[in-house]
Amino acid sequence: MKKHTIKLSKKEKKSLRGILHTGSRPASVRNRAQVLFFSDKGIIDETISDMLGITVRAICNIRRNYCEKGLDKCIFGEKRSGRPREISTTDETELVALACSAPPEGRARWTLDLLKKNTEKKIGKSSIHLLLKKTGVNLGSKKCGVSEN
Repeated sequence: MKKHTIKLSKKEKKSLRGILHTGSRPASVRNRAQVLFFSDKGIIDETISDMLGITVRAICNIRRNYCEKGLDKCIFGEKRSGRPREISTTDETELVALACSAPPEGRARWTLDLLKKNTEKKIGKSSIHLLLKKTGVNLGSKKCGVSEN
């Protein structure tokens, strides 16, 4: 006998049908929904494995996640924390303000190297470039970051 048996409620079955029959979903989400749907119908793991092209171990993990965490967390997964941001929004604002200010003495304009040297945070040139691109700041422009209406 299976350790984690699946008995879906009518509401859960309706939710799974919605996932399977509407919109475009990632393959992982569709596979998890199909595993639960087939497991509820009593289809054995090996058959599900052959039908969906996933391992029996993955099927066991999906069933276990459903029993322990519920339908939504099993199907869509839990939110991951991800890597923390290198610089805060305050640091970003200061960097953009610096890029829009007058360049240092003897320089015609700011460069990525100059911005990197003049910031307090340890941040790479590529990160500075991406930030300036995101905010629409053009270091080569005379009117850096300022728009006239």
